Amino acid sequence: MTARLPRSLPLGRSPTLATDRLKLHALRDDDAERIAALANDWDIARRMTRFPYPYGIEDARFYLREVAPHEVAWGITSADDGSLFGVAGLVPHDPDNAIELGYWLGRPAWGSGIATEAAEAIVRFAFAELDLPALTSGCFVDNVPSYRVLTKLGFAEVGRSERACLAEGRALPFIDMTLEAGTRRPA
Repeated sequence: MTARLPRSLPLGRSPTLATDRLKLHALRDDDAERIAALANDWDIARRMTRFPYPYGIEDARFYLREVAPHEVAWGITSADDGSLFGVAGLVPHDPDNAIELGYWLGRPAWGSGIATEAAEAIVRFAFAELDLPALTSGCFVDNVPSYRVLTKLGFAEVGRSERACLAEGRALPFIDMTLEAGTRRPA
């Protein structure tokens, strides 16, 4: 099932979401330095479709100014001290009318369950507040941690494709996944 872009999709106006450990806030200009510092990591860039490498402050500013306003994007931060761990969002894909869940974390947050916790909050928002019938997502075949996050949330593999990886400068094998409303499992 393909999700239709809802009129209520708050592009560029992400509401604050909260979990026990996290606060997901609408991205701000002052997030640029921390985004650049975290994203300038080969092991992150090679697992993302649209990250350049190296990733500098101008790349972060471009993302915040030109890309994020066309998505529902959040900074993933600590509920305790507000430190930024990474970015997550819902990305509209107009050619197939799908809404795709995407996320990345800086290396210091890897293995902590933060990606699963943030993604679960966004999935709940997408189904409960936006009334989406389904979400898509996926990862490059070598991104085992991301695959685990998605399967914990109930995403199921629906096929394989190739997606461009900007950092690698070539297309790489990709696992396409979907999650229909009502089939998700709590993480």
